[in-house]
Amino acid sequence: MGSGCVSLFQPKTEASLPYEIYGDIGSAKHVTVLLPGIRDRITDFTDKGFITIAAPLLEEFPDNALITVDAHWGYYRERVIDQRLAEDILARYPDKTFTFVGISLGGFGSLLMATKHSERIDKLMLLSPFMGDDDYKYLTRLKKTGPVDRDGDEDLESALNNAWRFMSDSKRKTPIYLGYGQDDDFVPYYDHLRAMKPENIQFLEIRGDHDWETWRTLWKTLAPMAMMSY
Repeated sequence: MGSGCVSLFQPKTEASLPYEIYGDIGSAKHVTVLLPGIRDRITDFTDKGFITIAAPLLEEFPDNALITVDAHWGYYRERVIDQRLAEDILARYPDKTFTFVGISLGGFGSLLMATKHSERIDKLMLLSPFMGDDDYKYLTRLKKTGPVDRDGDEDLESALNNAWRFMSDSKRKTPIYLGYGQDDDFVPYYDHLRAMKPENIQFLEIRGDHDWETWRTLWKTLAPMAMMSY
C-alpha cells in the first residue's frame, strides 16, 4: 500500500489530526477531504501534484474547500482514525457537507467514516482502496459467505464486514467512485465487488499499479466531480 517503509516515529495518536486547508473554509459549503495511504504523509498530496490539480478548481468553485489530512498508520493501528476524523474534521465544521477521497488505506478510512456518518458525506472517491488482506484470505471468505460476522472476528474483520455491507447495500444513498490501476494487487477485490453489481458505484479502471502516478491520473478525472456538484 504505497512505497517505502512505515515510519517507526509517528506522532502520538491521542493528538488531534494535523491537516492543511486550501480555499476559503469559512464561506465554503462543501469540503473535500483527502486521506493518504499507509506509507504516505500529508506532504505527498503537494509533492505528487494533487494540490496543483485542485487549485484552479477551488478558484472556479469558491463554495468548495479542500482539506489534506496527515492520517498516518498510527491512527489506524490504535483504532482511533474514525473518532479523530469525526471530532477534528466533521464536528469542527458542522455546517459543511463532505466528499472523502481516500488512497489505499485512506480509502478504507473513508469507508469507515461513511458507515458511521453517511448523513454528512455526500460522495466517496476511493483510489485503490484497501478492502481486504493481500493474501486474499478475506476475499475467500467473502466469496463463500459474504460479509457475515463470525465469532472471534477481530476489529479488522468487523470493520471490513461493515465496509462491504455498506458498499453492497441497495439502499445506500452515498455515491461511490472506485478508481484503480489494472495491475493493482487488490484488483481481485474490485472484480468481486463489480461482479456483485452494486448500485450507485462507478468503477474507473486505468493502466497502472498501486502507485502515485496512477492515483494522480485518477485524481485529474475525479477532482472536478468532487467540487462541481454536491
